[in-house]
Amino acid sequence: MYTADTDSKYIWSAQTTFDGVPLITLRNTDGEWLAQELKSHPEIKLTFSQEQKAFPMVHPGKPSPFSSYGISPDLDLKPDIAAPGAKILSTFPLNFGGWAQDQGTSMACPYVAGAVALLLEKYGKMPTSAIRSLLLNTADPMTMDDRQIYPVPKQGSGLLNIIDALNVRTLITPTKYALNNDSKLTAIDERQNFTIYNMAPTTVKYAISHLPAASLTGYNGSDPRPLSTVTLSNVTATITFAVTSVTIPPNGHAVVNWNIQPPNLDPAGHWFYSGFIYVKPDSDEGVQTIPYAAVLTTGLVNVLSQEQGYPSLQYPKNNSTTISASSADDTISLKLFTDNPTRLLLVGVLSEDNETDYGCALYLSYFARTAQPIPITFYPFEVGTCDSEQQSELLPNGNYRLYVSAVKMFGNLARTEDYEVWISPPFTIERVNETSTDVLPTFTDVLPTSTDVLPTSTDALPVPSPTASDPHSNK
Repeated sequence: MYTADTDSKYIWSAQTTFDGVPLITLRNTDGEWLAQELKSHPEIKLTFSQEQKAFPMVHPGKPSPFSSYGISPDLDLKPDIAAPGAKILSTFPLNFGGWAQDQGTSMACPYVAGAVALLLEKYGKMPTSAIRSLLLNTADPMTMDDRQIYPVPKQGSGLLNIIDALNVRTLITPTKYALNNDSKLTAIDERQNFTIYNMAPTTVKYAISHLPAASLTGYNGSDPRPLSTVTLSNVTATITFAVTSVTIPPNGHAVVNWNIQPPNLDPAGHWFYSGFIYVKPDSDEGVQTIPYAAVLTTGLVNVLSQEQGYPSLQYPKNNSTTISASSADDTISLKLFTDNPTRLLLVGVLSEDNETDYGCALYLSYFARTAQPIPITFYPFEVGTCDSEQQSELLPNGNYRLYVSAVKMFGNLARTEDYEVWISPPFTIERVNETSTDVLPTFTDVLPTSTDVLPTSTDALPVPSPTASDPHSNK
């Protein structure tokens, strides 16, 4: 089997399938050459020895090509950290040999869990936030082949470095910066600060600098449909520090103020910019970093693709808009095509005149981008309150419309204006011999009414707050 990875220099996988058939994976050019040779010379036979050899990794110490990008839908900084997860030899079910090479988060997560176990073994019981801070701030930012720093949405805080985490004598808070969120999208807080705590028994001088990462976008201008590949730019944010070094006595701390200027990129392109604040002690302790990320955008991005006739209703019988709802075969399907993921998608039922809302038929707290239109079957007896604990009610005979309500990308769940809404053409439910005269209650709270905004935790370590009046003084 050969791949389209024309940049690969080596056979990147060689193993035996579960059925005992030898399998090798080659780079594309080698695979095409081998296929042509076998076609031109059918007398050629391939033999495989049982000899095992080591081959260099194609992308050592770098994010795997199949790793996805952040940041999270509420603009929090994700992923948090990177760990080895490609071509890992690990235990496997005994029925399949007991050992196998695998990849993905199934390999990376156990690595992180092992690192956490080592921290707990050394330091004892710790708050989760403290463990995360130790791992994130001591991780190593990864670079591309051209020495440019990988974007934080690709690598998080960098590659886990358990040696530095176990030997840390400096604590930094906050652990990371998400510079804008769904309540503060187009304007960021340019003034920020962080605190360095020196837990060493000696005085330490810290040099402070900025390590910008490549900016990236997955969009082509204002087109809401993301591209199949991302575009990188070396136009980055600029950070100015109030001081570029601080000297902190044992068990003391210092607060450092800094300002950030977003990169000079077109906000209509929805650019994600990021980087690291670099804190280097003059001791033998490793460097610590604080990752930051933000999006440079003109506003919200639509989720529902309303081209090529979508969303749409599909009817079971000769496109008749009347259904008896007597079985799963006699109902309608809603066909959706989403250009972008949404943090909340609701499908509800309206009266034909749009005056009465009968409640939700579907509540999804997350709905991914779809590569192609997908059908969602509508059952007229599953209508209720718009929440995750939906109670189903029977929808009586009558004329109705479906509506789809989805919070836009970068949108705030608590703001009605951040939702995109589509209303279907009318359809009729006409059950045979319906005897119930009960009328459903009207549910007017279609969208969340809570004014609570998702917290943007700074993930601070449980250490005392600074009390010095001078933000750059030591204690």
